Amino acid sequence: MEKNVLNTDLTGKVAVVTGASGTLCSIFAKALARAGAKVALLGRNMDKLKELADEIEAEGGIAKGYTCNVMNKANCLQVAEDVLADLGLREQN
Repeated sequence: MEKNVLNTDLTGKVAVVTGASGTLCSIFAKALARAGAKVALLGRNMDKLKELADEIEAEGGIAKGYTCNVMNKANCLQVAEDVLADLGLREQN
């Protein structure tokens, strides 16, 4: 894995990056993963999100892509539930 340019430890944290299929946010998502965060990648292009998640995981990070329209509240709420379930954040009963 490349250097942690954020100079902080985000192990055990989850970062949600909107626009992750774009150039700038994909670079930021990689930086968060290198700092130890599990990264939820939100965007409109699942192919690009899958490619980015694969790159992050190839470096030893944890990432998963989600298609999301941030202008649609119902869609955002559903994606939030999916992120909680997929990344192990939902409290166990």
